[in-house]
Amino acid sequence: MPATLGVGVNVLHNVKLALSSEQQTDEISFKAFELSSYALTEEWTSDLGNGVLHLGANTADLHGFKTRECGLLTMVRSYDPRDRSAILDLFEKAATQTTSFCFATTILHETAQKQPVFCIGRSMAMLSSTTEKAVAPCTIKGVFIFPVIARDRTH
Repeated sequence: MPATLGVGVNVLHNVKLALSSEQQTDEISFKAFELSSYALTEEWTSDLGNGVLHLGANTADLHGFKTRECGLLTMVRSYDPRDRSAILDLFEKAATQTTSFCFATTILHETAQKQPVFCIGRSMAMLSSTTEKAVAPCTIKGVFIFPVIARDRTH
């Protein structure tokens, strides 16, 4: 079962269903409605040949990283410890077969600040040059969604 926050699980499920019913494309686009008032979204990719995740500048910053590239374990270590195993399982499955996935968790910063994060991803298959059939996933692409949370300024 995907790691979830409990809140927004139905939203992630509906987005995942919508993505799985779309034609397979290399880009995920949220043009159905304006998300910027509600969340920061940013695309990411992972090359399964070297295991490196390529994050957007905002995503790297919100994870607390100084660079836009990181390993999966580095990223997962920034998440709530209760969700780490399930998230690693999702990435393992995506690395071994073409699939879509989603998860929700919380980034825990050393300052005790917490940042909710949603992630939607899809592994893309490498095609055999002779049979044109999927051989193995070679890339994972997706989007991170960071909800915009109004902070109570009285505390």
